[in-house]
Amino acid sequence: MRQQNGKVRLADIAAEVGVSVMSVASVVNSAGKNSVKVSEATARRILEACKRLNYQPNMNARALRGTPLKLIGVLVDSQAGQAVRLLVSELERVTAAEGYLLLVAQAHDNIEQLYKAYQVLLQHGVSGVICLSHDYPDGHGELEKYFGDAEKIVFLADPGLEGQPFVALDRITAVSAAVSAMRENGSDRIGLCIADDNLNYSVAVVEGYRKGLACLPEYIYRYTPPFCDAAAIERLMRGVIDGFILPNGLNGIIGMNDYCIAALLQQLTGRGIRVPGEIQLCGYDNELFCNFTVPALSSISGNIRGRADALLRTLLELLEGKKPEKRIVKAEFIPRGSMRNV
Repeated sequence: MRQQNGKVRLADIAAEVGVSVMSVASVVNSAGKNSVKVSEATARRILEACKRLNYQPNMNARALRGTPLKLIGVLVDSQAGQAVRLLVSELERVTAAEGYLLLVAQAHDNIEQLYKAYQVLLQHGVSGVICLSHDYPDGHGELEKYFGDAEKIVFLADPGLEGQPFVALDRITAVSAAVSAMRENGSDRIGLCIADDNLNYSVAVVEGYRKGLACLPEYIYRYTPPFCDAAAIERLMRGVIDGFILPNGLNGIIGMNDYCIAALLQQLTGRGIRVPGEIQLCGYDNELFCNFTVPALSSISGNIRGRADALLRTLLELLEGKKPEKRIVKAEFIPRGSMRNV
């Protein structure tokens, strides 16, 4: 039975797996002071139960017992969007199941500052670092200068550094699938709205868009994303309608994050333009609220859970002295009512 505060205890894990509490403690306690011999198969079942029940280690209790904390550092852009924040939350969950605590450091638009944040994390005793920055605006030379020989770090996107491990996201296939679905459902003038501040993201999305178009003409609208500003998003969407959709007679739009697409849906509906009857829409990030708009918004999922798990697995392999395998996580097209024939 679980404690009244809802937290999962070692006893809960033991009951789930059918082993002793000491066996569970031996697996989740890396210091091994209460070491009990546990088979590899049983240890795997215990770790799977920890993940399934969302077990969170009591770090204060560990410190009082003299067990050293196991820390993993995370580097994020100080203006990171909702998708990165969700990825940090998912990393917190999967690392906790392995007995680690996350330590987060922020930097913005400057590789030197990113490196200083990395050094601070190392000074705080982290075992390794996961870098969630997508783009490196100072260029490859600066990245090579600061991170070319960096140790114990895994990147979210390909940094272009020989020997540095990373986890890639295949956006091309999902974007192509969404555009193809629009085309097959009758849209012949499909526009792509793409933020101009994220090179890795935009290159892959443009490639997927062009692949999905087949022989249709392309229409690309580049914009500077407004951060956490509803009025700015509304102004941007008015500009998209009046300066992009209407002049080009577009009947499909893809590429913007879900917040922008939701605002676009609202304004199109307000003008009497029917979705998906006159124009099909597909966003990006697969936010929860996409299920509750009218119509529900199609979107592309960045596979947050898959990327978090792949990042952790890659870092743990690195810390074990192995050469991490290349991991590619697939984004997924999620069709909903903002597209036809769903």
